[in-house]
This record gives sequence, C-alpha cells and structure tokens, in this order.
Amino acid sequence: MHRIHLKGPWLYEWLDGPHGEADESHCADGKIKMPNSWHHHFGNVTGKVLLRRRFHWIAQLDDGEKVFVVLTAVTGLANVSVNNLALGEVSTTEERARFEITSLLEANNWLEVELECQQPIDDPARSGLWGPVALEVGSPYE
Repeated sequence: MHRIHLKGPWLYEWLDGPHGEADESHCADGKIKMPNSWHHHFGNVTGKVLLRRRFHWIAQLDDGEKVFVVLTAVTGLANVSVNNLALGEVSTTEERARFEITSLLEANNWLEVELECQQPIDDPARSGLWGPVALEVGSPYE
C-alpha cells in the first residue's frame, strides 16, 4: 500500500457558526494547516466548516489497484466528498474511514470535508479532523 499524505494548507469556509467565544482571526474564512485539532485552530467554539484540499492525479494504476481517501481520526460529524460527489459520513465513533475514489479521479481534484462540531470539546487535542488525511493506492484488501 502506498500512502500520500494531504498535509499542509487546506481552505476552510464557515457554513454555520462559529458559536461561542471565538477569536476574531478565525471567524472569517481562511486557510488551516492540516492535520490540526478544531480547538487548536478555532478555539472553544462550535459550528460547521467546509474544509477543502486540492490534489492532482496523473499516476497510472497497475491492474487491480485502487485509490482510497483515508481519514484517520475525526471527532464530530464529517461528510466527505470528492469533486462534488458524496462519499459518505464519518462520526466520532469511527476512528478511521476509507472511501474508494478510483473512478472519480480527474487530473485536478477537490477533496471536501464538511465538518460539524456541536459538542463542547472534552479533549482539545482530539477535536475535529485531528488525524492525518491521505490517499492510499493499492489493493482493496490491503
């Protein structure tokens, strides 16, 4: 299995909120370095943001290989899509989620995660989309 981490700057846009005592600098839409905890970037607020990350795909796949988006750690509710096509929902109860995207890939792609944090944050380090997000290339059985 080959893994490509989608680190670095992601765009974010508030869809609902922020609710609570927010730092003015994080109330507007902007950029966030991922992975990152909700609390570390936004503070002790609730709401819903759209996180977006562009990635390019030009690689040729070997027979039987597939491409997956993997979210390793989410606290809250996340709806995941690629190129405006819904992949599924991830909640706090799922520590790792994997979605096949092979047939959805284009030369230029957008990964979008609509992330909602509506509960007070119990563990600031483990809030929001706090684990790495990656593309995995390999067999669906790996």
